[in-house]
Amino acid sequence: MRPEEGRPDSAHAKATVRARVAGVVARGAKLLAAIRANPRSVRFQDACRVARLLGFVHEGGKGSHRVFKRRGEPLQLNFQDHDGYVPPYQARQLVRMIEKYGSDP
Repeated sequence: MRPEEGRPDSAHAKATVRARVAGVVARGAKLLAAIRANPRSVRFQDACRVARLLGFVHEGGKGSHRVFKRRGEPLQLNFQDHDGYVPPYQARQLVRMIEKYGSDP
């Protein structure tokens, strides 16, 4: 059907989806760059989001802890929520994973 008959143009719909995906990728890239630049002030939610962007899967955790694992990666990421931020040593572990998997999620 034509767009004027009430159905969206498939080319327009595809372009809209591509634009949304590009926006998500751009925000993810900005977040990765910000964590690399200042690993001492990484928000807990941002650390969890980046772990997922890098291909890690939330595997559990209790209380303020979240554990993320990735198939084929012997190390796991464990984040603690300390007043909304992760401790610096956990942020440095995340930076190492960004360096390892940042271009290959």
